[in-house]
Amino acid sequence: MLRGTFFYDSGFPIRPWGLMLAIGFIIAIWVAGRLFKRRGLSSEHAINLTFWVFLASVVGARMFFVIPRVGDPAYALNTPLQWVAVWDGGMVFYGGLLGGILAVLFYAKAQKLQVRDIFDIAAVGLVIGYALGRVGCFLNGCCYGTPTDLPWGVVFPPQAQIWTETHLPLGTPVHPTQLYDSLIHIVFFFILLWTFRRFPKGVTLMTYIALYMVSRFSLEFIRGDNPVIFLFMDRIQVVTLAVFIAFLIQLIAVQAGKARKVNPDQVFFWGVLLTPLAALGYSLLAPAMKEAPAAPPAEVPAKSKPKKK
Repeated sequence: MLRGTFFYDSGFPIRPWGLMLAIGFIIAIWVAGRLFKRRGLSSEHAINLTFWVFLASVVGARMFFVIPRVGDPAYALNTPLQWVAVWDGGMVFYGGLLGGILAVLFYAKAQKLQVRDIFDIAAVGLVIGYALGRVGCFLNGCCYGTPTDLPWGVVFPPQAQIWTETHLPLGTPVHPTQLYDSLIHIVFFFILLWTFRRFPKGVTLMTYIALYMVSRFSLEFIRGDNPVIFLFMDRIQVVTLAVFIAFLIQLIAVQAGKARKVNPDQVFFWGVLLTPLAALGYSLLAPAMKEAPAAPPAEVPAKSKPKKK
């Protein structure tokens, strides 16, 4: 199923990554609808908001993958069709976060809704959609881990991209980092539901940003698809630090706004806007952070036939 299909019906492929992403968004719509009602808002916002967030996040996630890799011989990304080939995988979460945040901000302003309400609801829906999307990553063979001797290490088939993008010998067991991330986000889902019900507006989103940064920075140490570019950190860890700085600035701004009795929704609006700006820095810096081309995949040595006596 890696980079392939579940089945073909009259030539139409059902891609595992796209299928899991679609299921994740359907569940996210259902969850968001219930949360909108809990905040006294129309559940129709769930469908409308999810459509725009889905569109913006897919575009952003794909562009963050494509822009740093245009012209790289290891990737075939030289035509417009290849740029938009999301069905083959190749998405960056921070690009999706950038697109999703901008979509939420514009939707909240257009519908005259409180930004904190929308972001809290979007955060809860996002984590469950993300959890299922990572299962799709596992089925697709992307976002793979580093070698491991643990009993749950996985071996991807010969056609998986890990063998063309790394120096690992064929058949090497690696961490199923996609499934780790999926399980972590299922835990996050229940934590965010709890904060949504018990804490003031805005806390749910801030909680998710903090949890995600810690989990993503940590998981990158056992991810095998992002090379180290600065000290001990890879690309994603560098941008995670940038987002962390933006996160701290937002916390300071929220506290300062409370002290000066500024409209908390306005403070939250401009504070959240710092996150996509930090992510945008990644897209500008990434083209200069290219990894060395991978060596051709190692082949398992063939067994020599016994000599006839």
